[in-house]
Amino acid sequence: MTSYKICEEIGSGTFGRLYSAVNQNTGELIAIKTEYKGSDIPMLLHEASMYRQLHQKKDEPIGIPKIYQCSCNSDYYLLEMELLGLSLEELFRKCKRKFSLKTVLMLADQMLSRLEYIHDQGLLHRDIKPENFVMGKGKNENTVYIIDLGLAKPYMNDGKHAACKKGKRLVGTAKYVSINTHKGISQSRRDGMESLAYVWIYFLKGLPWEDCKGKDKWERYESIKEKKIKTSIADLCRGLPEEFSQYLKEVRGLKFDERLDYQKYKLMFKALFERQGFQEDYEYDWKVKQDDTSCGLAVSKARAFRISDLNASFQLGNAKENEIITKLASECKISSLLLKSNQVATKTTKSKACAPFLACFF
Repeated sequence: MTSYKICEEIGSGTFGRLYSAVNQNTGELIAIKTEYKGSDIPMLLHEASMYRQLHQKKDEPIGIPKIYQCSCNSDYYLLEMELLGLSLEELFRKCKRKFSLKTVLMLADQMLSRLEYIHDQGLLHRDIKPENFVMGKGKNENTVYIIDLGLAKPYMNDGKHAACKKGKRLVGTAKYVSINTHKGISQSRRDGMESLAYVWIYFLKGLPWEDCKGKDKWERYESIKEKKIKTSIADLCRGLPEEFSQYLKEVRGLKFDERLDYQKYKLMFKALFERQGFQEDYEYDWKVKQDDTSCGLAVSKARAFRISDLNASFQLGNAKENEIITKLASECKISSLLLKSNQVATKTTKSKACAPFLACFF
């Protein structure tokens, strides 16, 4: 059985907690999502089954996290999966809550592709929001991943599209759900596409219903619904290229069971990208901002890690630890600094030297 060392908690939500961990045999970093078995609404086993469905036709679909194992112990369900980078919401905050048009268009192309793939596998995501899109790591650092399938649901039954029903409770995040979802109409592919529009507009200029309040969540949902319905597409997209209002108008007009022309919208935004004279160099806003800092990527990816501490404390005791440290440092993009340290290359300490380093990593 594989042995993992938990490094730290990297996320939490209504349905569980997410930890970074390291394989103590190989040094591989993974993520472990946990859920208490006594949860009022258990979701993790369902989420694992949704991921398995997405991996049925392709071993490694682009932008879908790898799933290693779903297991349990006496108290928790555990989902071992690929460790990814920061969410778009976290990166948005790092960029002082404003993304450039170039960044949004590069993201939009991939986000449309992720939703298209999920829909083509017969599933609806049902919780499209910036927190559920994350960037990859290492060689996949420019790839947008879609995560958190706890609310995902099939929309096909025996080869037929599920029937449209009314009176449904809101599923998803009120800020980004479609108007039809607010009205209690069961979700279909069109609703996720509408939610994408709200995410992009949020990145570019903000949403007029962000400050809606209420005595409880249901009153707040109603307030958001009213504001969303009253805000015209023209007002919502004012100051943005016309492609955004055109997209939103068309997806709002789709029939319940209509298959979307994903390629049409990707080409439309691609044409806008080219007219603006942008280059598809994956220089996202957060990369540009990080390059302007003296510490660059090392600070954002190594958090509390300090090279001086490493030089003073971590002198490797065997070749295996050297291999693990070098691999971790490489993912952190500070390998050149590590390799310049004479102390890292010495062999004067015991094998336990690696443990505190892993504990502070990520």
